[in-house]
Amino acid sequence: MKEFYKKLCQKFDASNSETQARFQEFGLTAPRYIDLYAQQDLNEENFELFHGNALLVEWMINYEESPAIATIELRVCFEQLRSTANISANMDVALKSMDYNHLVDQLVQTITTESTGKLKLVWEGSNRLDSIVDIYIFRYECQYVKRAPEPEYPNTGKFEDLEINGQLVEKINSVTEATEFEWDL
Repeated sequence: MKEFYKKLCQKFDASNSETQARFQEFGLTAPRYIDLYAQQDLNEENFELFHGNALLVEWMINYEESPAIATIELRVCFEQLRSTANISANMDVALKSMDYNHLVDQLVQTITTESTGKLKLVWEGSNRLDSIVDIYIFRYECQYVKRAPEPEYPNTGKFEDLEINGQLVEKINSVTEATEFEWDL
């Protein structure tokens, strides 16, 4: 899942010009803050984290299924400063949050890794909990194959490069042969 998370961050990184262009087509900005979900949206002290848009992600893996199934929940945080009411003069501007959510979903569904298969959208909906920003939730499922982590410093070398010197064994054998043991019974 580490690889999935890193790819998610790369997909929405400010240096990803393709992603940035897609958001600009709609007059929007890409998420600026991406993190693992830890209820940041419920704590008022975290309001500065959400200046602009954010993505919070969490996952669960069910190993009882074969192959294992990963459930990924993506919380899309969108700073909503306008009214979506039908009598609002800025309703169309306020509804850009729906364009934003749709675009995030399209981009996220393109992410695959060696461990995770193609994401399948299972459900989506508005967050009903009190939070400091507006949140829309996407829940995806995909097959998951647990991979062993790559060693930080992989072992390299060839056995042909080793010099095997048998002098130690020869010395032990010569000492053992030269020594006679006397046993007092």
